[in-house]
Amino acid sequence: MNAFTWLYILAMLWLLAFLLLRNNRKLMEKGIYIGPFYAIFKTTKLNDIIVDMSKRWPLLWRVLLDIGIAMGLGQLIFSIYWLGQNLIAFFIHPARASPVYPIIPGITIDLRYFAKYIIPILIIVAFTHEIAHGVASIIGKVPIKSVGVMIVFCLIGAFVEPDEDILRRSRVRTKLRIFAAGSLVNLFTALIFLLLLSSFFQSTPSGVLIVSTVPGYPAHNVIPNYSVIVGLNNTRIFCVTDLVNFMRKARPGEIVNVTYIDPKGCLKSSLLRLKADIHNKNRALLGINIVNFVKPRLKMNVRYSFEVWNFLLTGHVISLSVAVFNMLPIYPFDGARFLFTILDNVISKKDLLKYLKASIMSISIALLVLNIVFTFR
Repeated sequence: MNAFTWLYILAMLWLLAFLLLRNNRKLMEKGIYIGPFYAIFKTTKLNDIIVDMSKRWPLLWRVLLDIGIAMGLGQLIFSIYWLGQNLIAFFIHPARASPVYPIIPGITIDLRYFAKYIIPILIIVAFTHEIAHGVASIIGKVPIKSVGVMIVFCLIGAFVEPDEDILRRSRVRTKLRIFAAGSLVNLFTALIFLLLLSSFFQSTPSGVLIVSTVPGYPAHNVIPNYSVIVGLNNTRIFCVTDLVNFMRKARPGEIVNVTYIDPKGCLKSSLLRLKADIHNKNRALLGINIVNFVKPRLKMNVRYSFEVWNFLLTGHVISLSVAVFNMLPIYPFDGARFLFTILDNVISKKDLLKYLKASIMSISIALLVLNIVFTFR
């Protein structure tokens, strides 16, 4: 079954659940609400835990939350600057531009990768993000109505529901603390993932890991998956770039001596006759799907080390991405409420304020959308 079939089945299940369970009183009494392609679960059972957390180190929380305000402003400015620079790179140096795309399982992200890495990381990121909002709310004497989990199609999120009336009447400093708290904690989460990466793995790759081989090509059924290529003929291979540079000079029909370390740790070599790419007859292929192999500092087998490395790297990237892009001045991101709270207290003219907010949000949306469009161009 391909990815689109799975997504179609999931969409049909969501529609069926909505038709059968919408406005179900028993579920609503338990805090469960079913909508078209989304479900929300609210509870007050976690409120006391968040209150207890905020009471343990109140001074430390206040200091961190004030740091969060400064960091939040920096992240907001950086997010707009980075999107602008990246968009320019798509025109001037396309190879230097970083891809920007939403997480869509089966379309932008492999389904197995999504289930294995993205879901647990999103749970960690969303939970810590919302707990931070909750603690900031309690520190600012803004009561929490509920804590909840939200599933939108196949993405998982969390939320803390503060008392909006009291939040609206709160001091500017309190509001900014609350709106910036989530992204601040996401930065800390990204740092923790990075520290774990540097603690458990070396800083530079030492070979190229074969994740899988392609049927019909020379490496298939010859070199096992999770083998590490360390040499091609007399060329030492340290990273994917080394392998790509070697293959650019190779031609279909040539015989290449591939030196690799198999999953059991044995150094081996195989002679493979390169095959032409079916889409480009001048391009020679081994038929392998590869990533850089970073050697672990602790003793562990290749496959396990790859899984751990991939999880930590993905966790770092997602945490950092959420921390930065959440501060974009676009609703429903926290950056919009953060920036507009500042503007509300700096600009008194309502017409100018309305125009400025609309302009900033429009520019931010345009930058984000254009980056996504040029990624898939």
